[in-house]
Amino acid sequence: MKPAKTLALALLGLSLGAPCHASVYYVSDCQSGAEASCKPGSDANDGLSKAHPWQTLSKVASAIGLLQPGDQILFARGSAQSGSLSIYNKNSVAANPIVLDAYAPDWSTTGALPILNVAAGVSGLNFQDSGLANHDEGYVVRNMNIRGGLSSSSGGTGVFLFNDVDHVLLENLEISGFAIGVNCAASHAAENPQTSDAKNDYITLRGSFIHDNGVQGYYNGGCGHVLVANNIFDNNGFAGPLLSHNHNIYIGDSGQDVTVSSNVLTRSAVGNGVCQGDPIVSHGQQVG
Repeated sequence: MKPAKTLALALLGLSLGAPCHASVYYVSDCQSGAEASCKPGSDANDGLSKAHPWQTLSKVASAIGLLQPGDQILFARGSAQSGSLSIYNKNSVAANPIVLDAYAPDWSTTGALPILNVAAGVSGLNFQDSGLANHDEGYVVRNMNIRGGLSSSSGGTGVFLFNDVDHVLLENLEISGFAIGVNCAASHAAENPQTSDAKNDYITLRGSFIHDNGVQGYYNGGCGHVLVANNIFDNNGFAGPLLSHNHNIYIGDSGQDVTVSSNVLTRSAVGNGVCQGDPIVSHGQQVG
């Protein structure tokens, strides 16, 4: 954990007069896969009620960096978005995270998870800042169906974590159609070593369904204090020339305190009707 950094950010928020009450923003669009009864919002709305939701991911993207600790962006159940979303916010703190979740609109009859349709070769949710690593922390993403347009083994990543993002909870997600379902990657060097250790820490993936991703279901490329628990991994790793290098779960490079527990893993790297890749691989130097 990074207590000094977290405390400093919290004190900075207090000194700037952070708002006492978090804001909740609602989003609804009716792209491919949405319910027939779906009702889109409008980016001209304020987004502050179910009756006046925003419509597009472009509108959401314009707001991400301005959100305050505890703010929520909720997507309508039964709705569907098209596009991808980069997430980097210097205001959020682990103790009061920014939340992306679902809400139940009046028109929904199925209560299905909101869909995010992502083009082939593009990653869905990108937790990263560009260039050298700068620290950010405190995100919850739950109750979303993230669908990639996989056309080959280079099909992007469902959720990508990079460049010193900490304290991220991924929960009750369905992720399919990418090269890698969830990629907890390493990091560039820190832009300022006083505020960033250039590591991704405290990442949790639980209660999710990770399936039909071409190379890996979950890939850990050096993240620490990781929990991968109570998920279902099915038919990941079927693409590419060497299926024996593909897996449902791959813990690689160097890592610290990585726990993989109580997951169900089936059809790992299937080719010609045979599982050709080990369901779980731990490779490199792992501590704890």
